[in-house]
Amino acid sequence: MRPSIAGATLILTVFAGPGLAACAIASQTAQESAVKTVTPSNPVPATLPRVPLPKITVPKSDPAHPANQPLDETQKEILRGVHGLTASSHPEGPSIDTLPKTQGDAADHIRKRYQKHFGRK
Repeated sequence: MRPSIAGATLILTVFAGPGLAACAIASQTAQESAVKTVTPSNPVPATLPRVPLPKITVPKSDPAHPANQPLDETQKEILRGVHGLTASSHPEGPSIDTLPKTQGDAADHIRKRYQKHFGRK
């Protein structure tokens, strides 16, 4: 809460049937001195340390490699969303039916589309 806010108002509407409504307004004013600014004792660092990734011991051509694993439903939805979001800068395609099916291909596809669409790396 900002110190400049002196009070709060709550509006509650209850519908009892078609066209009937009851409305109650409750207001409470707080003293300006009652509002306190709390300073954390341990400030949060600007960046958190990255957790080390596990070592991959299989070759990239192996089906057990993480990049060759299939996408789950959430990842498929994200891929389709990125495809739709960046479609205006990719009129040549690909069509939504030919989107990547594996983790590695999907990550590369998304990265390339974002770079072209937003102009960043």
